[in-house]
Amino acid sequence: MSEISYLDGPVLKPLFKLLHKSYLGTGFVWIALKAVERIGNGAHPHGRHGQRIKWTSFKRLILTGQSHLDAAWRWRTKQGIIKARATIKKALEHIDDVPGFTFTQPSPQYYQWMKDYYPNLYAKIKKGVKDGRFILFGGSWVESDTNIPSGEALVRQRLYGQRFYLKEFGKMTDVEFLQDCFGFNWNLPQIYKKSGARIFGTGKLFWNKTTKIPIGMCHWESPDGTKLPMIHIHFGYFIPMNYGKEYPLIYLLGKPGKQLVASYQTPAKVFAEWRSREYMLENVFGYGLGDGGHGPIEFEIAVVKILKRLYPKIFKYHQEGDFYAMFKKYFPRWATWRDEWYLDFHRGTYTSVARVKRGNRECENQLEELEKSLAIAQLYGYKFPQEGLEKAWKTTLYNQFHDILPGSSIPEVYNDYDLDYRQVMNFIYTQSEKVQRHLIKYLPIDQQKGKPIIIFNPLSWNRLGLIEVDIGSNSSGALRDRNGRSEEHTSELQSPNTI
Repeated sequence: MSEISYLDGPVLKPLFKLLHKSYLGTGFVWIALKAVERIGNGAHPHGRHGQRIKWTSFKRLILTGQSHLDAAWRWRTKQGIIKARATIKKALEHIDDVPGFTFTQPSPQYYQWMKDYYPNLYAKIKKGVKDGRFILFGGSWVESDTNIPSGEALVRQRLYGQRFYLKEFGKMTDVEFLQDCFGFNWNLPQIYKKSGARIFGTGKLFWNKTTKIPIGMCHWESPDGTKLPMIHIHFGYFIPMNYGKEYPLIYLLGKPGKQLVASYQTPAKVFAEWRSREYMLENVFGYGLGDGGHGPIEFEIAVVKILKRLYPKIFKYHQEGDFYAMFKKYFPRWATWRDEWYLDFHRGTYTSVARVKRGNRECENQLEELEKSLAIAQLYGYKFPQEGLEKAWKTTLYNQFHDILPGSSIPEVYNDYDLDYRQVMNFIYTQSEKVQRHLIKYLPIDQQKGKPIIIFNPLSWNRLGLIEVDIGSNSSGALRDRNGRSEEHTSELQSPNTI
């Protein structure tokens, strides 16, 4: 996608601005809205479930200006930074020009880019957040893949993301929103809720070809029993179609007082017995160009203004806290979902560009081990490298982005990844060597009695395992533990210099 969409170019942009500042476009938009209604209800004169879905059927639709932006995909990170700037700059212009307009952006990494490279623009973002026009969303450092990273890394995504929001804006967000990730692992409700989320949303599962979404909203319950409200949110302009033709069952509420605990193994007839014939007629109306960023263009601003003019009691600009507050009243009639959320559309993402998967796991594991050894060394006077450790973690977390780690980006993205990987591993090796040299000074070792071998178990439980040690030119001798117990090792030599 080009940086500036042709629909927002110098010819059409002034025309669309004229439309939303006058009544010229109202008739055209009304005709388009009626066409969407007609397609959604099809040939059913009374609707697909005894209720024709029209725009006037809805009690409330929250207008959410947004723009999904891939940090890297068909472009490298350096282009992603430029796209982020263009997207945010346009959103701030709309905030100035359009009364009530609000914008959401879910990745703290993008705010960090603005702070580092465009401080004047970042100052305007901070003002927008303070004024309630630029709404904090998400809370993970980036919209990462959620199936490949370790549990520790997923926690760190939230730790560094929410900490950034708290430090820079004085508050955290209570909505985690991952628009484009390739499926969602079953443990996420536990991680997200315990790091401040009150509700989770995504639109990615609408991409599925064979694994259809059985319910559009639920209490997602992780294996530990943590429940987090969840909503599947589709693009706003086609909401009557989604409720009607495309996904006619998923937004039906459960029968009052009837509970359902479901998974992908739940038979369709069980869902049918649980469902009422009553729709949840409040939802989110998201709008704005995405993937390459850009956000709401002038055409969309015109359409949204006309929607508010036609249906002023239904359409409302998004305000902080609206997501949870709007859906809360329906929670007693939502099912409980005990399963992952599986995406069948993107195949091969567990195997593509395997070196990235291997490197990610190395960085995750060794950063965690390093931090444990650093914590011990700090007790003995070692200066904890907080800034360096955080930078290494954030670099690792960034490369878990849902188009980098799964292997779906252009080759140049992985050239950049290789540089990041070497930088992180260099930090790990350098710090590990320094920590070992520091700690050994405090261990009660008599060098005259033999060569010391230090074994560190980074896990929080006792373990058994094989350890390979270079013993130099010694062909015999004894291994002694810290209590002096020895064991002959001549029969255990694996090579002339290794035991």
